[in-house]
Amino acid sequence: MFIFRGKKNNRSLKISVIILFFALLQGCASAPAGLYHDVEGGSGPAQTADYKPSLSYQMLIAGVRLSGYKENYAGDAQTVITRAQNFNSRVRQSPPDNFYRRFIVTETEINGRPCFLIIPRQNTITDKAVVFLYGGGFMLGIDFYHWNAIERIISELSVPVFVPLYPIYPETNPLTLISFIEEVFVQIYAAYPDTRIIGLGDSSGSCLLVNYCHYLTEINAERFPDRLILVSPAQVMGIDEVTLNEMKAIGKYDAGISADILKNLPLIFNMNDDNENWFNTPLYGDFSLFPPVYVFIGTHDLFYPLIPQFVERVRQQGKPIELYTGIGMMHDWPYMPIASESKFALDTIIEIIRRD
Repeated sequence: MFIFRGKKNNRSLKISVIILFFALLQGCASAPAGLYHDVEGGSGPAQTADYKPSLSYQMLIAGVRLSGYKENYAGDAQTVITRAQNFNSRVRQSPPDNFYRRFIVTETEINGRPCFLIIPRQNTITDKAVVFLYGGGFMLGIDFYHWNAIERIISELSVPVFVPLYPIYPETNPLTLISFIEEVFVQIYAAYPDTRIIGLGDSSGSCLLVNYCHYLTEINAERFPDRLILVSPAQVMGIDEVTLNEMKAIGKYDAGISADILKNLPLIFNMNDDNENWFNTPLYGDFSLFPPVYVFIGTHDLFYPLIPQFVERVRQQGKPIELYTGIGMMHDWPYMPIASESKFALDTIIEIIRRD
């Protein structure tokens, strides 16, 4: 989530020093506490509420704040659009160079958008495959911390990972997105017809996965993804005033995303009550045909107040869902560098993918 591209300046130099120093400490970090796992409706994360984030996590937060990443979502709608476009112009929208050395990278296109199928060079395991949908508020492209997570998944599991660069502003609308994601799954099913397909998304990528499954429910589709792993799932519409106020209060602590997104995204994407309801409110609705769901959220994540309600809705409809709550953790924390809590959370995600 740090910005190191373009001309170097004093701020980026300071962040680089922080990352270098704490990267050396990361290998010595023990597995942290503060990750509350709720399988069947426990009492919530209160039992670990006094958990103090590790020094490595505190330095991560310092680096994120120095980077100014949160500013990408702050301000009025036009300011957010301009910042997002400037950010995307600096960010490489293809796998890092080392991917082409370590893995087999095949680039294809869906509806004119690049997609990357990435597999190990040898000993590929094809009983599972991952469709990776990155977050960014449907405005920002894929970033380095997403590629880091993808690299670890492939390296540790030897499974194929399909990374579609789905449409973002100004190209996107609900029908365009659903049409694109539907074709993504058609292609992955065709390439791996007997493989269990895991959908892994963060933030708006999680939103897109859930919306796709709502769409499949609506059309009474025969095949769904076999598992959904949702990191910091997002929603900005249909929120009651009490929950909205809770989100704004937590937004002050979230280093990764501004509460301004709650008013800006509906304006930017012309979202209103007349739009497709399942797209505007993915955490509501009919979950009766959904596959097993695994949710990762932090208590300092802007969207945290939405998640206990979402989990309860899914359970009331008789579907399995597991909740992993990081005490004091920010938006998208499992993908962040440096922090021992992030490494532990990503280890857990990898273990969920590994399960039979």
